[in-house]
Amino acid sequence: MTPLTWADCDPQRHPAPTTPDELHDLEHTLTRLITTHHGTPAFHHTITHHLTHHYGPWARTWSTHHTPTPDTWCCTPHSVDPEHPRTTATLITDNLRRQRAWYEHLATVFTELTPPPHQTAAQHTRHLHQATTRLINLAVTHTDAMDAWYLELHHLLALYLTHQGHTHPDLHEQIETLLEDRFDSWTGPDPTTTTTVATDIAHAFTPR
Repeated sequence: MTPLTWADCDPQRHPAPTTPDELHDLEHTLTRLITTHHGTPAFHHTITHHLTHHYGPWARTWSTHHTPTPDTWCCTPHSVDPEHPRTTATLITDNLRRQRAWYEHLATVFTELTPPPHQTAAQHTRHLHQATTRLINLAVTHTDAMDAWYLELHHLLALYLTHQGHTHPDLHEQIETLLEDRFDSWTGPDPTTTTTVATDIAHAFTPR
């Protein structure tokens, strides 16, 4: 699956269900899909295909869960209630809306983290170091440092860097290499690791 870029997730580029009628229609359609496809290997793909077809690539993250609670999506085995498909449809819709709100929040964060024009390389490196530090802390807060929280950090860095115009075809591989074995599940990073990773990211992606 092709990794997402900011162009895939930018709320300015892609629609989302917001009005009562749109949300009602979505839940109605999801209820039908759940009734038809629950228990099949294609269930998750069917839901994802429908959402991305109507709302764009960002919607494929509808099943993302960071701090699962009884009223949020966890996973197909635990969140699908075949006896109450409408309840499951509401759960999916609510999770999709949370993801949309998250991307709207990131749009604000990324704008705040956009460097001023005409920076020197050294200034850009310092700015990118500060931005990366903020994104590390944001990933920890957003996920409560749960299992594999650093995957969300990878996602955030990729979105931010593409938001800033980085288009290198190996962008995701570079990020993966720089983050490899730096963080652990169920615990946030220590300050030294945060500084080291921010430094490495800043130097790797400063324009030369």
